[in-house]
Amino acid sequence: MVRRLTRSWRSLRVICVGRSCGVEIVLCEGKNDEEFLSKILAGNYSVHDYSEKDRIMRRIYGTHGPGDRFFIIREEGKSRLEKNLRVLISKLRSISRALEVFVLVDSDGDSTIDYRSKLYRVLEDYVNDRRKFPRTPKLSFKDEDRFHGIVRVTYSSGRTLTIHVFVIPRNLEHWINKEELDTINRILSKLRHIDWFKSLTKTLRKLGLTTHKNTPTSH
Repeated sequence: MVRRLTRSWRSLRVICVGRSCGVEIVLCEGKNDEEFLSKILAGNYSVHDYSEKDRIMRRIYGTHGPGDRFFIIREEGKSRLEKNLRVLISKLRSISRALEVFVLVDSDGDSTIDYRSKLYRVLEDYVNDRRKFPRTPKLSFKDEDRFHGIVRVTYSSGRTLTIHVFVIPRNLEHWINKEELDTINRILSKLRHIDWFKSLTKTLRKLGLTTHKNTPTSH
């Protein structure tokens, strides 16, 4: 069901994963999330310092569609992720084509749906600020399931930015500790039968992101 709600790029670490898909940017909260994603996503990847973010943005601006890589940006915490998601919406208003972004974030003290609702309101308040957007983008929201929601930003040019927000109940560390992130087998032994993890791997595949061959295919 679609719901309509009423009303700086700093300290980043970037991973490139070799493949081709619709999603070109992935945002996550921190180091553990980065390690988690690097284990469940298949393919070769390389790590880049946050100082390369502008070069990465220029590369995206200079292409006509998704290439053979997408970029995972590790933020320094949840509040910075939320802030830089707003900055991303602002920066990408001038891109000449549609773009898709995937966001992995913890719900912490909220339910997954309540957190997404709060985030939707924050984003809507942001784009309704005429000082930042003289021409207000249109936002639409859709809940795919308890964990995955979609924000679609339509700019005045008609181009769209689609943001897939995937919310982990509580936080990743509640479900698996840092030592268990060292191999895909340890991750699977802990999370294989957990609803949100099955939804995550299904969602990533649906978005064209290749996951490890042993991850769940349905839920």
